[in-house]
Amino acid sequence: MADFLSKFSSSKIENYPRSIYFQVLKTPIIHVINLIATVGVASCWIDPIKTHLETGWLPDDAKEECKLSVRVLRYSLIEGLLYERSLVIPYLKSLRSLEADETLKEAHEGICGQHLRGRALAHKITRLGFYWPTMLTDAKAYVKK
Repeated sequence: MADFLSKFSSSKIENYPRSIYFQVLKTPIIHVINLIATVGVASCWIDPIKTHLETGWLPDDAKEECKLSVRVLRYSLIEGLLYERSLVIPYLKSLRSLEADETLKEAHEGICGQHLRGRALAHKITRLGFYWPTMLTDAKAYVKK
């Protein structure tokens, strides 16, 4: 029976025995609810860029406005997440400091860990598709620690 079901799932609907009853669902019957709540998220470097891309907000200070206008050109907002455009990899997901710490830990000693040195660790994280402005200095400090 299991062999028949596996073949049935990859075959055309027209070619099935009439003794099998099935129903084609057009919409999912399980509704996933996002149960993760962000509690106490401190502001970081992502917030002004994300706010500008969402609403067009600019700081009051002319100097800061100019800096943000130039900086924002390197980023894209995709489905509410901030990505940096890169020359090597199309988009790098921008991380907050807590996410960056966890990424450093995983890349250095976790699932994909190889106990790399600072610069190599930063390059590996970039190849994995992540970015934050102080990545190289954070990687060197983490390896030293």
